[in-house]
Amino acid sequence: NRSSDLRRCGQDRSRPVKTAMTPNQQEQFEMHQFKDFLSTYNRLSEICFADCVNDFTSRNVSSSEDKCMSNCVEKFLKITQRASQRLQEHQTLQMEAMGAVPSPTQPPTKS
Repeated sequence: NRSSDLRRCGQDRSRPVKTAMTPNQQEQFEMHQFKDFLSTYNRLSEICFADCVNDFTSRNVSSSEDKCMSNCVEKFLKITQRASQRLQEHQTLQMEAMGAVPSPTQPPTKS
């Protein structure tokens, strides 16, 4: 299923990001992020290529293939953005439920 394949291409945003890292830890973290990006890019390329490229008789990309690729990538980006927003909303609600963050509709308490 194409939509489930697109969802699987999203990066794991549930991992906490540490703020105080040693230079070695920072380098490892950045390398891991870069590998995640490359993996996501490769999977997205494979999915969109398989769905959109049908004619191997020409070296040129047809206008329909080009449009299909653009739509595929755009859909992936929109799905990723929406999933990220929903995850952030869910995490905020969980923190509000635990009392760690005041609700946006609730005025902050005075100390």
